[in-house]
Amino acid sequence: MQKFILIFMLLMLLVTKSFSQTYYQVTTYNGTQSIGGINVTNSLTGGVVWPYNYTYCTFGPFWIQQATSFSRGYKFVFSNSVYAIKARFLSVEPGDTIGVRINGLPFYITNANLTGYGIASCSLSNNLLVLAINGFIAGQINSSLNGAQLDIYGGFNIDSVEIFEISAGTGFGFSFFFASGCGATPIMHTDTPCIGDSLHLGVQVPGTTISYNWSGPNGFSSTAQYPAKGNVALADSGMYYVSISADSCTYYDSVWVSILPNAIPTISANTNHCAGDTLYLSATSPYTAAWQWLGPNSFSDTLSTTQRNTLQFIDSGYYSVSTLLANGCTSSDSVFIHVKPAPNFPNISSNSPICVGDTLKLNLNNPQTSVNYSWSGPASFSSILQNPQRINAQTTYSGSYQILANLNGCTKASSLNATVNPLLGPPTINIHANPDSICVGQNITLTATVSNAGNPQYTWKQNGLPTGPNAASFTMGTLANGDVFTCKVSSNLQ
Repeated sequence: MQKFILIFMLLMLLVTKSFSQTYYQVTTYNGTQSIGGINVTNSLTGGVVWPYNYTYCTFGPFWIQQATSFSRGYKFVFSNSVYAIKARFLSVEPGDTIGVRINGLPFYITNANLTGYGIASCSLSNNLLVLAINGFIAGQINSSLNGAQLDIYGGFNIDSVEIFEISAGTGFGFSFFFASGCGATPIMHTDTPCIGDSLHLGVQVPGTTISYNWSGPNGFSSTAQYPAKGNVALADSGMYYVSISADSCTYYDSVWVSILPNAIPTISANTNHCAGDTLYLSATSPYTAAWQWLGPNSFSDTLSTTQRNTLQFIDSGYYSVSTLLANGCTSSDSVFIHVKPAPNFPNISSNSPICVGDTLKLNLNNPQTSVNYSWSGPASFSSILQNPQRINAQTTYSGSYQILANLNGCTKASSLNATVNPLLGPPTINIHANPDSICVGQNITLTATVSNAGNPQYTWKQNGLPTGPNAASFTMGTLANGDVFTCKVSSNLQ
């Protein structure tokens, strides 16, 4: 079966003050050719370099070239963007499947963008009608010598077109042309914002009466020459297209915009910051970043996790952290820290030790206004009085008593041990002397023996006058005949 490929180009040229289309024939099929100021680079994507031998006839303004060698696909790359493509399929075998890519992305073929045309004026064989099936062109023999024309008007910049055979056929023939607008190249402007920043776009073309129609990802549209989109996200990345009407001429252009990821930090901090406590701060980010903390009272740090010891009221305020990514994007977050005053440590005392049946008295010696106090202790004891008492004390009341001072959530605590001793029965005391008879000038040792008396205190008297130490036994001399000694014992139990 003889195959052929037809290639032709369509450009817009300025004639006085109006614009018209001019068609250009591609004569170089493997390399670069300058056509109407546009460099068209053609490369074969499969099969044999075309053509070796060919004949041609004309159809309208186009050359139809009949080749003896065939191609599995061609790619056309334009030095300046074009905006319209027409491909006329002339020789497609039954069952052939043809695919198209625009700017490297698949172009979906439908019956809506296919039209038929006649080529009866040329003596070409095996012409057929091609149909769109599931987004591709599949060939069917048709004796009426009709072909199919694929029209691509995307309303966007076309920088490259690839037409190729998907099925395992022996090649196919097609003609190809394009429209390049009005001859001027739009000048695009854009920045590369970070997430959360504003994207700025712009375009310039010659003319006096100009209108703009922008479209882009994430529902973007605008009619301004220099549109802006604030608070951009990663979903705003992609191709932005503009259609420009200027003095009865239409330009198309596009630009790819990449929204740079940003490291918006997440701050965590401990709660209930009281004077004297430690503030713990931590920041996290999904990306590796450099850190900078700043805070009141000259606080700063360059670690992601930091702390501030011995907080004071002047340390209250906003603590902010900034991140810097390798792509240059920066972001920050902050947290407000309120340092509250803390109460004094409670100074407490009690009348312990006491005996069973007595009253245990707990005392706060340094109360503060606006501070709430709460006591707790053995045998389910609790009280919110500053100086509580426990009457008829029992031995189970012995143990540790705590007091908690609370000032707006800031607390200080103190504790003491109290003892409630059991009753031991009536106390007894016996006094004896050793020796019990002495000579003038000898020493004598007096001893008091006590029972049922806890922590006894001794008061000795000689002839009714105080003498001797507070001790159970002592020795003395210089006695007179008939001296009388007494001992009084005091106990906190009996």
